[in-house]
Amino acid sequence: QAEILELLKNLKEEYSMSVLFITHDLGVAYEISDKIAIMYAGEILETGNAETITKEPMHPYTKSLIKCIPRINKNEKRLYSIEGSVSQITSPILGCCFYDRCPSRMGICEKQKPKVQSINNHIVKCHLYGDNYDE
Repeated sequence: QAEILELLKNLKEEYSMSVLFITHDLGVAYEISDKIAIMYAGEILETGNAETITKEPMHPYTKSLIKCIPRINKNEKRLYSIEGSVSQITSPILGCCFYDRCPSRMGICEKQKPKVQSINNHIVKCHLYGDNYDE
C-alpha cells in the first residue's frame, strides 16, 4: 500500500495532474490528498483541505469517522463504532441522509435537507451551522 501511495504522489507531482482517490481509510486520504470530500449515502456532507477535515471536522459523520480510527497511544478496550446501520435508500430522503445515525440530530434534520455552508474555505452540509433552515 505504501509503495502504491508513494507512486501516486510522485506521478501527481511529476505530471502536475489531479488524482481522484476513493477510500474508506481517512488515514490514507490524509496522506495522499490536498482536499477531502466526505460522502455518506451518495451525498457530499463536508469538503475541505485534508488537514482541516482531519483535525477540525465539522459534520457529525466526519467526527464519527475520525473517532473510528484506532490510536496506538490510547489504551482503548473497545474501538468506537457509529451507532446503527446504513439505511436502505429505496425512496428519496427528505432530510439529512445521516439523520438516523447522527448523535447531534434535531427535529429539522429529519424533515429538511441542510443547505451547504461555507465557513473559512471549509464546506459543510449540516443544520448545526449557519442560518440553515426556515422555521
